[in-house]
Amino acid sequence: MANSEKIDFRIDWNKQFGTLTSGMTGRFLLLFGIAGLTATQSFAADTSLPDRIEIRGGAVLLGHIESVGERELNLQTGYAGLVTVDLDQVERLVLGTTREIELPEHLADKPAPLAARAAPVTPARKSHSEPGRLPGWKVEGGMDLNGNTGNTDRFNLTLTLQAELEREFDRLKLYGRYAYGTNRGVRSANEIIGGARYNNYVFDRVGFFLREEFEQDDFEGIYIRSTSAAGLIFEFSNEKRLRVEARTGLSYRFEDYTDDGADDFPGMDFGLDVNWQFIQWARFKGTYSFLPSIRDFEDFIFEQDSGFNLPLNQTEQWKLRFGISSQYNNQPDFGREKVDTRYYARLIASWN
Repeated sequence: MANSEKIDFRIDWNKQFGTLTSGMTGRFLLLFGIAGLTATQSFAADTSLPDRIEIRGGAVLLGHIESVGERELNLQTGYAGLVTVDLDQVERLVLGTTREIELPEHLADKPAPLAARAAPVTPARKSHSEPGRLPGWKVEGGMDLNGNTGNTDRFNLTLTLQAELEREFDRLKLYGRYAYGTNRGVRSANEIIGGARYNNYVFDRVGFFLREEFEQDDFEGIYIRSTSAAGLIFEFSNEKRLRVEARTGLSYRFEDYTDDGADDFPGMDFGLDVNWQFIQWARFKGTYSFLPSIRDFEDFIFEQDSGFNLPLNQTEQWKLRFGISSQYNNQPDFGREKVDTRYYARLIASWN
């Protein structure tokens, strides 16, 4: 075929690495690398065995011993929050990790009583994992494909992949998207996006977030765009049928163009995430981001992806999503449009 076109997936990693590790971007990547390592260590810590407290009479408590005082110890549990236990009532301690805990000397030879007394517990943050299933990774893959032949020769393909780990007090999300399209044999889209976001809920509804995203878009003339951000998150609602979360923080955007040099944009990061099951068989999901530059507030990017998910079976393993994704760049590079909008119907498969 004379008009056939090869899709080039190759990336010059030497140039990519040299570009991304220069200037402020390198410092941001170092920051996120340290944060990622810390989060990884936090996840790995959950694989250790819990501490075991045996109470006179047969009762057993499992969790992590936070502290030991003169008369009581504090045990952090995943099922009842923070529990305080009187040391006089403890018959035996078995630690899940190799460490030492010093008990008061006056308890060394004192016999253990028959019952345990627990203080009021702190309510835990809600987790939306499936009933009877431990919190873990949830993976979703999606594809939307459309084309025309005849009077109009057009082809568009988008592949998405998302993995999310949600636990009681934090959430990690990894995502990627590839979009390719041609119109009358001329390439109209060739975009690769990959990113990660980590949320940690220090309090019940307030916490902090870290996020990093990379983008390459040949059609838009962007060789590489990196966006780093960190700040605070607020949960307005954390119900199974309605989850609304807002964020605010600082961001740093770096753009290297294929034909017009490079530029950077220290700025702010404002965002809103909505997940709403408004009827039994449909769910609305929307993600909105506003990234203004600190140097010039009129230099900003607004991004949104919103749509409706319709389950195709009772387990919701297969879903059909109808949505719209758009980006508005108030001051685009010379010769490029401000608005980039895409409508799609996507088949999604999910599994745990």
